[in-house]
Amino acid sequence: MNKYTAEIERFLGHFEKEFSQVQSLQTKDGYHTAIYKKMIYVGIIDALSKCIYPRRGNRERFVMFLNDFSGWKYAQKVSLPHLLQLLERNPEPSFSKLRTYVVSEVAKWASGEIVTLDREPEINAIKRLWPNEKEHQKTLNGLGVEALQHCNLFYSYRNSLVHEFRESGRGIESIKEYAPYYISFSYLEEPDVEVWELTYPIYFFENLLSNCISEVKIYLVQNNINPYNFYKLGAYWIEELNF
Repeated sequence: MNKYTAEIERFLGHFEKEFSQVQSLQTKDGYHTAIYKKMIYVGIIDALSKCIYPRRGNRERFVMFLNDFSGWKYAQKVSLPHLLQLLERNPEPSFSKLRTYVVSEVAKWASGEIVTLDREPEINAIKRLWPNEKEHQKTLNGLGVEALQHCNLFYSYRNSLVHEFRESGRGIESIKEYAPYYISFSYLEEPDVEVWELTYPIYFFENLLSNCISEVKIYLVQNNINPYNFYKLGAYWIEELNF
């Protein structure tokens, strides 16, 4: 028997209760309901990740946790529209083969259709076409192909929610969708340019968080871990002052 069963149940029971409360949250006229919910959901994911990867930095901890505990099978796929934009801002001939591949893949997406992430490539497929020269491993503002994986884009989305009180991109969320998707838009400033907007819908967030809670419970029980060991609780607001 796990000697920390009571601690694990109490720890995760707290987050399960909060999760349930947030799911039923309603605002007047539905104003910003999705943003409020998503902000709290990523906060819970952040909190859970700390008892698994306590010595990692914020980004690394969050992304590793997402990859290992969320059950999101497309987390490491590379976003083609983001990659295409990166290549358009890097016109060097060294990227020609990759550029040709990306343009041809995005061209297969029909205007107005909902495109899901299963139609995007794994990172190894992109790396095979990425220039080998050291100076090309990072491109615009130090971005590499890893930054365009969905696990890292989700962290960028998290930052927009938490630090700027906004959702990334300009996609319109459909109440019928349960998984991330793209849909094309044209905007007044550039009516002839089609932009593929990425959307992470609210039901996707809820599914991720539900999976995370379940997987963390299994992990803590199997490994005989007391989650409270990784949180310094006490009277003082500076963690190091608490024991």
